[in-house]
Amino acid sequence: GLEERLTTVETGRSAAAERVQHLQAEAQAVHEQHKARVSALEGELASVREGLGEANGEMQGLSETNAKLNDDLTDANAKVEELGGELASLRETETKLLGEVDSLGAQIEILESDAENMSEEIEVRGAAADEAVKGMVAAEARVQQLDAEVTELETELTQTTAALQQTR
Repeated sequence: GLEERLTTVETGRSAAAERVQHLQAEAQAVHEQHKARVSALEGELASVREGLGEANGEMQGLSETNAKLNDDLTDANAKVEELGGELASLRETETKLLGEVDSLGAQIEILESDAENMSEEIEVRGAAADEAVKGMVAAEARVQQLDAEVTELETELTQTTAALQQTR
């Protein structure tokens, strides 16, 4: 029985040694797979790090662009406020000018009314002047008629005086 047990132990040890070799081969294969996987992961990690570097660069660029846009927005807001002030000033000026236009319109209406009245007065005076000219023409004609009569009377007087002197 001891030999039998020894054979069994020997067979078990041999099977165990084969199993150990098999397990070592599997462990080696797993180790190689893990090594390959770690290498691949290190490549991916390097790629991710590179991508992160690029992303950080882009983020830095975007941050600078954002800062510039904020500055531009601040400038634009200041310009809007400035233009708002100018617009208010222009509206105030417009209101004043509209008031002046209304005032000038009223003055123009008064002047037009005065011009109309003067035109009517000129017509009346023109008619009176026409009548006065007619009167002067008539008076001139009468003066000439009277001059002629005076001349006639003077001639008669001269003749009468001459006749009286002859009579004497």
